[in-house]
Amino acid sequence: MSAETRKRLHDIIKMTNYKPSDVARSLKSQRSRLIGVIISDISTPFSSALISGISSVFDSAGYVPLFVNCNNNAQKERAFIRDLVSRGVEGLLVNTCSYENPDLIEMECKGLPVVLCDRPVKDYNFNIVTSEVVHPISSLISHLKSQGFSVPYFFTQQLSSSSVRMLRHDAFIDSIEKIYDVADPIEYIRNTRIDKQGITKKYLNEILTQTQGTPAVLGSNTMTTIHLINELSQIGAKIPYDIGVCGPDDWSWGQQLDWAGLILPGITTYVIESDEIGRQSAKLLLDIIRNPQSEKTAVYLKPEIIIRSSTLLKG
Repeated sequence: MSAETRKRLHDIIKMTNYKPSDVARSLKSQRSRLIGVIISDISTPFSSALISGISSVFDSAGYVPLFVNCNNNAQKERAFIRDLVSRGVEGLLVNTCSYENPDLIEMECKGLPVVLCDRPVKDYNFNIVTSEVVHPISSLISHLKSQGFSVPYFFTQQLSSSSVRMLRHDAFIDSIEKIYDVADPIEYIRNTRIDKQGITKKYLNEILTQTQGTPAVLGSNTMTTIHLINELSQIGAKIPYDIGVCGPDDWSWGQQLDWAGLILPGITTYVIESDEIGRQSAKLLLDIIRNPQSEKTAVYLKPEIIIRSSTLLKG
């Protein structure tokens, strides 16, 4: 190209404010720089922290995440998987609402890089970043017994939409069976609805009136745990003298707002760093895109257990 031609092209580019086409570039390189990110329920603080962690990694690496919200609807999730793939995403990062997920399995078997974020899928070995389940629950239940609480009760919302809830449910059953030597651990599970008035309150009144000794309750997630605290306050139960309370802290608010420390008398929790789960899952997906033949990876973050006054009978 002559100097004169180069100058004419430069002037035209400047006059027309021309910008290179990312679509044209992707056609030439066969790389879209797009990542499909499927979130089970975007409305929760847990998901907000996930998204923050995911975005920080993809932004710094020059990838564009396409976020979609399933609203805990398995049919929507299946449709989003197909739609995102049709848009040419280079990989999928999935916080699934479907424990059984043949569509996702099919996509990975066809060669599309897939990483699960927090929630596993049944009967398939995906790359995944999540947190340990058994150890924190077992440790909390051992702590409750050492403090003199009666066999604790596990309060959970609908299990089917969350494989993590199922795993925590199973870990609770296994732990009280071993630590409290109960004959029928299912008796200590309460399925509730935080959006329905009266269900949790009814269960709590029954536990307080029928349990010998001082009972305790464990929430399946942060929303359920806070719901328990609110319902106990409404019926006038004193924590921990009438009943102990504990559960996971999966909001990643940390120093910005330590809700478990602010709520009196201070709530015993195990801390799940959801923003870190998001960051590490995004990094793992990028590693797989760059190295498609890499071995499967499962990362389990270890939650920190913080004992506070809500489970201290003996000080």
